Amino acid sequence: MRHTGFAGLVRAEPYEFGGVKGRSALDACWESASAAGIEGRKEDSGLVTVLLDLSKCYERIPLEVLVRRTVEAGWPRRVVAVAISQYAAVRWVTVAGATAPGGRATHGMIAGCALAVKFLAAFLREPIYRSLGLTLEDIEIALGMPPPVEGIRTYVDDLKLTKVGPPAHAAEGLRDMVVGLKRELDHDGMKLEFSKCQALGTTPAHRRALKEALGAWGSSPLARSGTWARTRPRAPAGASQSSRAA
Repeated sequence: MRHTGFAGLVRAEPYEFGGVKGRSALDACWESASAAGIEGRKEDSGLVTVLLDLSKCYERIPLEVLVRRTVEAGWPRRVVAVAISQYAAVRWVTVAGATAPGGRATHGMIAGCALAVKFLAAFLREPIYRSLGLTLEDIEIALGMPPPVEGIRTYVDDLKLTKVGPPAHAAEGLRDMVVGLKRELDHDGMKLEFSKCQALGTTPAHRRALKEALGAWGSSPLARSGTWARTRPRAPAGASQSSRAA
């Protein structure tokens, strides 16, 4: 796949780590640590980050949408056709010795497929850019290159969203990024797994601002999804069931 990318057929997106030369898991860790170290030393600024996971990521991907986005990303149509024909092949489900009638899949990439990581990056391209308010067509026609993606990094099915600035500004900006990305992913039938979420700040003030922006009971969709499940106190006695969910 790296050779394909070098040939100009498949482009590595600026947010993409994993399966890209020079952007391994270790590279992603070093980049995060370096950014936190640099911003954490600034008196008037700082950095806040949310680490997210896509729930049942490969299983939820709609194949019809995947075909369109991989072709738009530059994948050869024959390669896409071969892969999708395997993903959509007839399947039988067996439970406790009983086998259901065979049926063709409309969603889901096969686990272990060598193309799955790169196909996922192509699939996420549109919701990521849309969540940032960027129009793919206008930017790429005008510049002939992918738009810059500030604050979003992917590593397979894990996402890191980052915002830099004074505590309140950074925390509120990060909240808006997460809410926007969630909205676009919901549109594609994808789900962010908030029970595994981790929110981090480089200073105590940034961590307090994050908790206020993301974890206020009943005021944030992230709070109702359990963003602060591992660090927050129990819900007040009168809290609704949705705000108790972790």
